[in-house]
Amino acid sequence: MKKGLRDFSAQPTDITVSSVWTPHIVSEAGGVRGLPWGMLGNDKWGDCYWASAAHEFQAIRHRVGAVPRFDYEGVMDTYATYLGFSNRSGLEGDPSADQGTDAREGAKFRRQHGVADSTGHNHYIGAYAFENNPRELPALIDALGAVTVCVELTAQCEAAFGAAEREDHDFVWQGSGRVIGGHAVSGVYWTPEGIGVVSWGREGVITYDYLERYMQTAVVYFTRGQLEPNFNEKSVTPAGLDKSKLLELVKEVRGA
Repeated sequence: MKKGLRDFSAQPTDITVSSVWTPHIVSEAGGVRGLPWGMLGNDKWGDCYWASAAHEFQAIRHRVGAVPRFDYEGVMDTYATYLGFSNRSGLEGDPSADQGTDAREGAKFRRQHGVADSTGHNHYIGAYAFENNPRELPALIDALGAVTVCVELTAQCEAAFGAAEREDHDFVWQGSGRVIGGHAVSGVYWTPEGIGVVSWGREGVITYDYLERYMQTAVVYFTRGQLEPNFNEKSVTPAGLDKSKLLELVKEVRGA
């Protein structure tokens, strides 16, 4: 399996979740499971960030009864365009360009260009912020539907995933060990033990102990609708979100 997340370093201009959102208490477990996630090219290419983006939109849209379909072609076209090609054929013709994704630059790209589903429709985000405390992720997944969990993988993670594949069960990433690279996965549910994610098309749990050791950051997304000044806040805006503060910070980051 491929990874493909570049090293992440926080910047002073990053919007932190704590600056715009007040967490709430959530149940012991929750979120979305059992959707037709798909591998989406991450067995052959370092497009983990984009496969994760597709899985996140599946989970978010599932809440309103609409599960968009993503496939290899759409996700790889998006990844290739991020890398500077016009479509996936350019990347497939130059495998050396498969250099992975920077989490911040990927979020910017998602806001400007979206992620293509199997029909060619692009799914956009409105804004993004960063969370570095894994214990806050359940409330964020509950409020927003999904987050991108950016982690360092150890050799034990690959072994645990391989065993889960052979025995057909959810994987568990825990403990410590030799780091073999960065990986972006979609956080779409939570349990008492940790955050439930989709990686390489399979569901599994990353324990809080592991996340506290190896999580680079989590990228949290807000929809375009949630940024509209006249949007119906009572029915749509997540509880605890300070939309006016988010809009103010977004304006500062974009230099508007």
